[in-house]
Amino acid sequence: MQQSTSPTANVSEIRQALNVLFQPGDVVELRAFKSRRCTVSGYYDDFDKLASDAAKVNRVAGGVYITLNQIDPALLARRVNRYEEYAGTTTADNQVIRRQWFPIDVDPQRPAGISATDAEHDAAIEKARAIHQYLVRDLGWPEPIAADSGNGSHLLFRIDLSIDDESCQLVENGLKALDQKFSDGQSDVDVGVYNASRIWKLYGTATGKGDHTEDRPHRVAKLLRVPDTITTVSVEQLRALAGERESRRAPVSCDGNGAGFAEDKLDVPGWLNERGVEFFVKDKPGTRGQTIYALRNCPFDESHTDGDACVMQDADGKLSAKCFHNSCSEKGWQEFKEAIGAPTRSGVQPPHSDTRPSGNGKMVPPAIARENRIAVNARVRRRRKS
Repeated sequence: MQQSTSPTANVSEIRQALNVLFQPGDVVELRAFKSRRCTVSGYYDDFDKLASDAAKVNRVAGGVYITLNQIDPALLARRVNRYEEYAGTTTADNQVIRRQWFPIDVDPQRPAGISATDAEHDAAIEKARAIHQYLVRDLGWPEPIAADSGNGSHLLFRIDLSIDDESCQLVENGLKALDQKFSDGQSDVDVGVYNASRIWKLYGTATGKGDHTEDRPHRVAKLLRVPDTITTVSVEQLRALAGERESRRAPVSCDGNGAGFAEDKLDVPGWLNERGVEFFVKDKPGTRGQTIYALRNCPFDESHTDGDACVMQDADGKLSAKCFHNSCSEKGWQEFKEAIGAPTRSGVQPPHSDTRPSGNGKMVPPAIARENRIAVNARVRRRRKS
């Protein structure tokens, strides 16, 4: 049953969250996705203006986000204390100058594009409490910020790390250690939030996935608990957590281009089918031998069709993504993952077989798959000539 009104943003709560997360003078990017075609982005050092604009954007965008780590203050000149729609440039990993938060996002597993039920939401909150107890009581970490993401739960621990491969792997392996210990397929730790330019739900704004219904309501993300003194987690404490993770492969290189995942090889066809994304597998591999999953439609611009956008997977499982149109040139794996919907922990690549996945999720013989791709490629060539 659909409810009459959705909750709305609270400017004072947004302002409080900004005071907690940042220092005066910090530059913060505001970002929202009004639609697949429309990314809203602005840069702010005026937090009153940021809070006001965030509430305004939230009226037309179901999720409003901010960059979490310290970014290059020069980026303010892109859009000085203002936002614009159809923004062509957003913050990249190599434009972050310091890691200042270890982010833990516990999200209930559910179909894409809908809000969590109260039971799912409460289970994620309880899972975060268990993680909090483990890190603080068992590993001796300082108290974190605890927050409600609207659908799940957040914990934010203060850190102070440079931007390099070592710190990237330290954060990534720490999240994967928590994932191994606490994720259960119902409410899971998101292991994909390790990248330096990670955007994060802005507390005080409303979340609006799908319709606002009685059983799956929209909610306002909010701070739940802020310690009187926010103490920094030491590098030794981070290494102790990362050491809890079972190493099965060499670490991933975090080179700032948005690529990710290697240890648990993602079942890309299964993920795309789960998210309802049509695709085909190209016959010719990429320059590094990657399998190329060409998308029927770009997740950022539906006019980019029939293979203009793709997700690529190396033999060792490392992922990358791109769209060949200039308007999407700065969209990488992280942006594709956010737009399509993060993979679930259970998505492990199946053994190789003599069949290939089709765009509708069925396994078809290679000859039929090849005929389908030839037909699509012919349409692409005709369209580009016209």
